[in-house]
Parts: sequence; C-alpha cells; structure tokens
Amino acid sequence: MNPRFPLRAKILFLAVANLTLLGIGLTIFVQVQLQQEFQSFLMAAARERILSVARQLALDLEEAPPSTKDDLLRRYSAAQGVGFALYSAEG
Repeated sequence: MNPRFPLRAKILFLAVANLTLLGIGLTIFVQVQLQQEFQSFLMAAARERILSVARQLALDLEEAPPSTKDDLLRRYSAAQGVGFALYSAEG
C-alpha cells in the first residue's frame, strides 16, 4: 500500500522545487550571460562608492597643506566609518 500525502504537502513540495529551480537558473544566468563571478556582481555598487570616496580624498589631500592632512583623514574616517592612513613609498 502506497502512503498518501495530503494535497497541501504536495503543493508545498512543488512550490519549494520551483523556487529551487528558479534560484539555480538565476545563478547560472548571472555567471554565464554576464561573464562575472556572482560576488563581483554583488559588489559592483560598493566598488563604485569606494572609488568615489578614494578620488575625492585624493583631490582633498592634494589641496590640503601637510599640517592638516591628519585632520582630513580623521574626518574621512569618522564620516565613512573606516580607517584611513597614509604611508610613504618607503613604508
């Protein structure tokens, strides 16, 4: 005798199976069509923001006198929530 599953369980199983197939399909689409790693796709917006802040900091550092560069870095650190530091070519 075969076990009988309620209709609700069958529908739930089909819904989960469909969502799984959609997720796999989306992952394959991103990797094949866009020719990027999935993490790279997710980090695109963050990369643009990082480059924007880095460019602005470089412009501000060029205009700032040497005595105020530490204060400028502290302000950027406080505003962005990350630490900024300057190092010479010799380390």
